[in-house]
Amino acid sequence: MTELREEKINRVANDIPLQEIYGDKNADLLVVSWGGTFGTVRTAVEGLMEEGKSIAHAHFDYIMPLPRNTEEVLQGHKKIVVCEINRGQFAKYLRMNFPEYKCEQFNKVMGLPFTIGELEAKFNDLLK
Repeated sequence: MTELREEKINRVANDIPLQEIYGDKNADLLVVSWGGTFGTVRTAVEGLMEEGKSIAHAHFDYIMPLPRNTEEVLQGHKKIVVCEINRGQFAKYLRMNFPEYKCEQFNKVMGLPFTIGELEAKFNDLLK
C-alpha cells in the first residue's frame, strides 16, 4: 500500500505546472526559493540582474512532488543556492532527489525574514 500511495503522489506531478526560471536559464548562479521568501529573493535577484550579473531565480510553489522539469531547472548553472527561513529542509530534499547537483544553502533561523541587502551580499559573494 505504501508503494501504491507513493506512485499516486508522484503522478500528481503530471498535473502541476512546469517550474519556471526567472532570468537566464544558463546563469552562473541559480537562486532557489520557496514559500514566503519570494518577494525579497526576487527583488535581490532583479537588482543584481540590472547590474549585469549572471543570476536567475526559481521559486518553487510545488515541492511534493517536485515539478517534472526540476532537473532541467538545476542544469546549466555553475552554482545553485537555496534560500530558506529554516535549517535547510528544501536544500536537503533537492540533494536527496538530485545528488549530482551541488546545492549550497543560505539559511536564516532568527524569526525574521531575509533582507534584500543580506541576500545581495550573499549572491555577490557566490558570483565571485
